[in-house]
Formats: sequence, structure tokens, C-alpha cells
Amino acid sequence: AEDAVEARAHWLDLKEQRLHGIAAELAANLTDGTPCAVCGATQHPAPARKTAGHVDREAEERALTAYQTADELRAQAERHLGTVREALAAATAEAGDAPTAQLAEEAEELEGAYTRARATASGLHAAQEELRRAEGEREQRVAA
Repeated sequence: AEDAVEARAHWLDLKEQRLHGIAAELAANLTDGTPCAVCGATQHPAPARKTAGHVDREAEERALTAYQTADELRAQAERHLGTVREALAAATAEAGDAPTAQLAEEAEELEGAYTRARATASGLHAAQEELRRAEGEREQRVAA
């Protein structure tokens, strides 16, 4: 859950940075004699320039995708955890005076469900790595 929150915060931060530099993106398409998409002027004496750390659409979209992936993995893990908790509650209620062998078998089933939930949650790590890779690409592009 924390990873999804961090991925969301990162995406929103990049989105805000991009919005602050949007004038430079718009200015990149200006040509003298062609009207500006914002103000309609045909002369562009001082167009905005990209600054160090400029966030482009691709970087923002990669961060959004990483966040969406992390959030979906979080939601899946939460759903699975809910199912496991329900199964545990049902098993506890049913166990009563159940024989030890039966309880051991049910415990193994629950451990298997827990292992599957952990495996599902481990996919979140891959999404985080993708986000870090995208950040690295963005930094390299900005530096270039």
C-alpha cells in the first residue's frame, strides 16, 4: 500500500512540474508567422525555454502507468488478504474441537493462500523498478 501511495505522490509531483513548464512545451511548436495556439500572435520574440529538470509528457505518463500498476497490485493484494481473513475466520469458527490433523491441513491451505498473496504483492516491486527506470531516463534526457 505504501508503494502505491509513493508512486501516486511521484506521479502527481511530475504532473505539477510538467504544468509549471508547459509554456516551454507549447513554445517548442512555435514558428514565426504561424499563430500561437494560446494567444494567436504570429510573432514570437521571447518564447519560453525548457529548464533543467523539465518533465515531458512521456515521463509523466510513465509515472502514471507505474502508479496505476502499483495501485492495482495493492488492490489485488487487499482483496486477497480479505479472502484469506474470511477463510481464517471461518476456519476458526469451524475448528472448535477439530482434530489436530484437520487443523494442520487447514493451516497449510491458509499458508498457501498467504504465499500466493505475497507473490501477488511482489509484482509491486517490478512496478517500482519501472518507475525508477523512467525517472532515470527523464534525468538523462534533461541532462542531454
